Amino acid sequence: MTPLTRTSNVALTYGRRAVLEGVSLQVDPGMFIALIGRNGSGKSTLVRALAGLHRPAQGTIECNGRPLYGRGAPSATTRGQEIATVLTDIPHTGYLTVRQVVNLGRIPYHPVALGPRPEDGAIVERASRETGIETIGDRIVDTLSDGQRQRVMVARALAQEPDLLLLDEPASFLDPPHQVDLFVRLGRLVHDRDRFAVVVATHSVQLALEFATHVWLIVDDTVVTGTPDMISDPDLMSAAFPHETIRYDPSLHRFRPV
Repeated sequence: MTPLTRTSNVALTYGRRAVLEGVSLQVDPGMFIALIGRNGSGKSTLVRALAGLHRPAQGTIECNGRPLYGRGAPSATTRGQEIATVLTDIPHTGYLTVRQVVNLGRIPYHPVALGPRPEDGAIVERASRETGIETIGDRIVDTLSDGQRQRVMVARALAQEPDLLLLDEPASFLDPPHQVDLFVRLGRLVHDRDRFAVVVATHSVQLALEFATHVWLIVDDTVVTGTPDMISDPDLMSAAFPHETIRYDPSLHRFRPV
């Protein structure tokens, strides 16, 4: 089976600063991957690189067996059908309604001038149900709370029907119950959709270890991969999140004072 995404010996920079080196990763269908690491460790840069938005300084990134950058890279339209991304910045959408914004996810499948196809409506409705926004389709997006707008952006990404969904801190604007609800929904999507995977960068170690099937942990300048049980190692967590008086407690899946 061809991986959805594969990186080989990738090095990433942010400005002139090197953030990650020697990163070799693979995303297969059915994976729900949580990407965790301390602030400034390179989580967002890695998400953008996987999305085709940040060219690596070294190494290669493949999408469905083709290079994501350089010669042989997919067109923007093809990439939009294979990869959907929700970044931390929520764009302002003027007077567009929720339904209109979710409809934008269908653009990679038809020219804008021709408008939506008949089958697009069902796809948009499905994405809205999957993210719990089906009752607010007529609301103006810019009148919603930050958390609601974030869910609209996730629905727009799902309407692209991608193979890979990339999310950068999607729970940052949500209260605790809705954070859990989002991760439950993401896990359900991975289970229900064919040839589909999710990579979500998050600050919540507890959510990552409880709901993800796989975890990518940034330690120093590289990425350690494994199951939640493998990553939930106190020594490994201490290396990734060094602190003089706070330590990771594996029995609670959280950090606490020593």
